Amino acid sequence: MPRHPGRMMPSTAVKDWLSGSFGTAAVVFAATGGNVVDTYGSTKYHKFTSSSNFVVTSGEADIQVLLIAGGGGGGGYNGGGGGGGGWRESTIHVSSTGGDGSGSYVITVGGGGTGGAHPARGAETVFANGQDFELRALGGGGGAGSNGGWHGKPGGSGGGATGDLYNTWSATYGVSMWVGNDNSSANRQGGYGARGKADSDHDRTTPWGGGGGGGGGASQDAESASTDNNEGGDGRSFSYDNVATTYAGGGGGAWYNTNASYPGGSGGGGASQAHTGGVPGSVSGGSHGTANLGGGGGAGAGAGTPAGFNGGSGILFIKYSV
Repeated sequence: MPRHPGRMMPSTAVKDWLSGSFGTAAVVFAATGGNVVDTYGSTKYHKFTSSSNFVVTSGEADIQVLLIAGGGGGGGYNGGGGGGGGWRESTIHVSSTGGDGSGSYVITVGGGGTGGAHPARGAETVFANGQDFELRALGGGGGAGSNGGWHGKPGGSGGGATGDLYNTWSATYGVSMWVGNDNSSANRQGGYGARGKADSDHDRTTPWGGGGGGGGGASQDAESASTDNNEGGDGRSFSYDNVATTYAGGGGGAWYNTNASYPGGSGGGGASQAHTGGVPGSVSGGSHGTANLGGGGGAGAGAGTPAGFNGGSGILFIKYSV
């Protein structure tokens, strides 16, 4: 008898042949947005130096987000340094139907606070601002201004306080704030500011002035009377773009009649002015917090010179595997 060749049996089910369906390919995750978009190894990152949108054009994925808020303004008239911007990291799930419903997530990058006699807190940096959920980093606290209140302001990192002619200590250094109801150290977004030192002799000859602003990496010494606490607190290092960079340094505090400018902390903290020559004397130096590092502004110095320096703007990074 003749032999018949065996039939070729398709691996695709009959129902798929009848329906025209041959399986569904995985949807590749893709997204746009940011001032810089690049890839290193198997990681892609989006860097936002200004407010914009992160748009998921297809698929869904878990992403890592780093937020750095704007730094606080430095205080005037031998004031306290501005606090570094708060920082926050989180892993979240995004999709092409999330955000506003079409995959668009609003990014707000916080600006730095204005320095002066009444220095302002830095502005918040926010992911998915005003949408179904938010990630929020708090702005750095303004430093104290001797002509506008001696208290350091709270913020992501607290502003430095200042001394005055009559009190042994300034009353309050700026504290590090937190998001929600969890005030544990793990949920804080930066460091405390430092206290200033008063002119205990009330004669305008003993050095006195402001404490440094707190930084994202560590608190300043909030109790010490030494001049060491004039310097801004150091920030914290991250490498979302494959380059280790320090962010959120505190601003330096200014002291009366020392002829010394005190540096801001690593991570963009501004230096304070130097003052010499009594009243009103003369001032020199000083700097704003660095833009897109979230540094606190340096403090202003000298009688009749109330102007402190502005904090630096923040930044936001997104990264994910490709």
